[in-house]
Amino acid sequence: MSVLFILPVSLILIEAIRTPEGDLTFHYIAEVLTDPYSWRIAWFTFLQALLSTLFALLLGFPGAYLLSHYEFKGKRFVQSIAQLPFVLPSILVVLGFVIFFGNSGVLNSLLKHLLDLKETPLKILYSFKAIILAHTFYNFPISLSIIAAFWQQLDSREESAAMTLGANHRTAFRTITLPRLIPAISAAASMIFLFCFTSFSIILVLGGGPKFTTLEVQIYQLARVQFDVSQAAAFALYSLAISSGVLILYIKSQHWMQKTMGSVGRALSPKRTGRFSKFLIMTYMLLIMLLIVAPLLSILFRSFQEPISRSGENRVSLRWYLELFGFGSASQFFKGASQAILTSISIATVVTLLSVPISLSLSTLILQLKKRLSIAAETLFMLPMAVSSVIIGLGYAIIVSRFPVTKIAYPMIIGAHLVIATPFMIRSVLPVFRKIHKIYTPAALVLGATPFQAFLHIQLPLLKMSIISGAIFVFAISIGEMNATLLLSDAKVTTIPILLYRLIGSYNFFGACALGTLLMSICLILFAATNSIQERKI
Repeated sequence: MSVLFILPVSLILIEAIRTPEGDLTFHYIAEVLTDPYSWRIAWFTFLQALLSTLFALLLGFPGAYLLSHYEFKGKRFVQSIAQLPFVLPSILVVLGFVIFFGNSGVLNSLLKHLLDLKETPLKILYSFKAIILAHTFYNFPISLSIIAAFWQQLDSREESAAMTLGANHRTAFRTITLPRLIPAISAAASMIFLFCFTSFSIILVLGGGPKFTTLEVQIYQLARVQFDVSQAAAFALYSLAISSGVLILYIKSQHWMQKTMGSVGRALSPKRTGRFSKFLIMTYMLLIMLLIVAPLLSILFRSFQEPISRSGENRVSLRWYLELFGFGSASQFFKGASQAILTSISIATVVTLLSVPISLSLSTLILQLKKRLSIAAETLFMLPMAVSSVIIGLGYAIIVSRFPVTKIAYPMIIGAHLVIATPFMIRSVLPVFRKIHKIYTPAALVLGATPFQAFLHIQLPLLKMSIISGAIFVFAISIGEMNATLLLSDAKVTTIPILLYRLIGSYNFFGACALGTLLMSICLILFAATNSIQERKI
C-alpha cells in the first residue's frame, strides 16, 4: 500500500526537479514560487476554501446546538443527512446544484411562476457565489456532526453555575461554552478547509472559466490539456505543502478534542422541545431539505422529463433511461453508457476485494509494532487521505506516460482508487482490531493456538461487521471517484462519473440526470446498508 502511494508521489517530485533531458533543475519549482499568476491561483484557492469553511461552520453550528440539546422527531434523519457528504460523489453535488439552483433550474422556475417574473431572479451559476454555495452545501454537515458529537459530551454544570452567579445565557455561552467548543470547531474547520482547498469537480464545472482556477484545476489543465507534466508536478508539490500544513492542524485538533473529552464530566441531557425550539428545529430541517434533499430530488425529477419544445416545456418520459441502456436513438454520449456502468462496477469491485486483505495486513502490522513505530506506520498509511485525488492521479498519469502499454489505464485507475479508498477501510477495521488484539489474542496464544488460528477463529468473526461496513464505503468511494480517473482515463476507459461529467459539459442535463439518478441510487443503497451495519456493532 505504501508503495502504491509513495511511488506516484516520488515520481511527481522527480518530474518537478528534472529537465526533459534528465538533468537536475529547480526551474519549475522556482517559477511556481515566483510567478504572480501562480500566487494569484494560490490566493484564490485559499480564499474560496476559507470563505467556504466559514459559511459551512455558520450553517452547521445551529444544527449542532439543536442535535446536542434536544430530542425531537426527525433527529435521526438530520444525523443521517450529516453523513451524506462522505458517500455522495462531488460530481453529483455539481449536477444537483445546476438542476436546482441553475438559471433554468427548479428553484428559478418556481420563483418565476410564483412571482410572475420574465427574467431569472437568482443568477448564481458559473460565479464565485456558486463555488462558495456548493462547497457550503456539500460540507456544512461535517461541522454539524463533529461539533454536535463533541457538544453533547460537554459537562453542562459549569454553564449552570455561571447562570446561578448572575450571568445570562449569552454571557455564559460566550465565556464558558464557546471556548470549550474550540477544539471541535478547529477540527471541523480544518477538515472542511482541506476538502475545499483540494476541491476539483465543483471548481471545474461551476467556476466557469480561468478567473476561478484553483491549484487542483491548474494541475489538471497543465497535465491533461497543455501536456506540461513538469509544471503540473511543481504545482502539485506546492499544493501538497499547504495541504500537509492543514493536515497537521487537523491532527492536533483531533488530539485536543480527545484530551478535552477525557476531562469532561457529566454529559448533556437532551431537553424536550418547547414551542420556540420546535419552530427552530422545523426551520432548520426545512433549510436542510432545501440545501441537500431538494437538489437530489431535482435530479430524480428531471431524469423523467423530456423537452417537447424550445420554450422549455417538458413531458414525462423514460427516454433517457432507455438510451442509457441502448434501447433508444442514442446520441454519441450514450453509446458507451452501458460499458461505463459495467467498468465502474468492475473497478469498484476489484478495488473493494483488494482493499480488504491489504487493510487487514496493514492493521496487523500496526498492532505488532512498538508504540512510536506503530504511530508512524498508521500516519503513513492514512497520509493519502490528506492528498488530493488529482495529485494521486497525476502521479499515476506519469507512470502511464512512461509505460506506453495499451491496457495500462485499467490497473493504474485501480491503483489510484486503492490509494484513495483503502485508508477508509483501515479506519473502519483498525479500532475494532485494536480492541480484539488486546483482549482475546494473547489468551488464545497461551492456550496453544497459532497466530493464524487466532485470527481465523477469533479475530475475523469479530471483525466481520467492520470489514463489511468498510468494504461498502470503499465501493462507494471507488464508484464515485472522478478526479484521479479523469487524469487517467482515455476514450477506451470511461466510468459513470466521467460520462456524467461529459454529459454536463455538453449541456445534456436530462441524460445527465438519468445517469446521476443511477449513481445516486447506488450510493444511497450503500449508505443505507452502512447505517444498518453500524447499528449492529459488536
